[in-house]
Amino acid sequence: MTKTKSLGMALHQGISFHPYMMRVESREAVFWPGCAIMTLDPALLYKVHRILKRKEPSLGLASACCGQPTRFLFPEKLNKRQATLQGLLKKAGVKRIYTSCANCELELAFLEGIEVISAWEELAKYIKKTDLNPLPGPFVLHDPCPLRKREGSLDSFRKLLSLSGAEVFEPDHSRSKTLCCGNRHMLNIKQAEQSQKLRRLRLQDCPEDLTITSSCQGCLGSFAGEGRETRHLFEVLFGESRQKGWANRIRFTRSLGKK
Repeated sequence: MTKTKSLGMALHQGISFHPYMMRVESREAVFWPGCAIMTLDPALLYKVHRILKRKEPSLGLASACCGQPTRFLFPEKLNKRQATLQGLLKKAGVKRIYTSCANCELELAFLEGIEVISAWEELAKYIKKTDLNPLPGPFVLHDPCPLRKREGSLDSFRKLLSLSGAEVFEPDHSRSKTLCCGNRHMLNIKQAEQSQKLRRLRLQDCPEDLTITSSCQGCLGSFAGEGRETRHLFEVLFGESRQKGWANRIRFTRSLGKK
């Protein structure tokens, strides 16, 4: 295990589970972007939230972390953090979570009494052409490996991109045959060399002259570390994030209850 990266993720999880960062609005249903996606410009997330509210007008927001890194790196802390999250959601009265993060979708399914819904599938149903402010392409589409069997989400990515008019190239390994970015289950920290091999194998499938887009900001960060140009799917649909990083996550967290 890479000690420096492990310490960095321990800090990430410690901060993420601080009460200041774990904010959930008191609603039956909330939009849960996920940690990595919260590093995008909050304006993009508010846009998605407004579209999802066409289905659930009272839809709230959540800035909390699902805790998946804890599951694979710090299992001794998992039960306590799951209990914290479960209690937070119960106190807020949350019954349904719409998430745009593939890993959050899997991790939140472990919680009791919570229905986890793909925000992408609902976005594809309720979006309008006038909502879009697409970036120029062309792009190569990377399907996150946790969604290999989620045909609804995979179809939704393509429907949204088609509606935007974006020119998109699909690698040979897509949908159920997609290849991992190297970060699955925190492999980039536990086995860095193996992670890099998987990442570079995946990139062989993605033409170097094309920008990579995906619903997973974690995957995109992995590819960016290899020098590739990336844009999150929210950016392709709604415009480029002006900046990326923790400052955006904090801004989004502070905004809860004010939107």
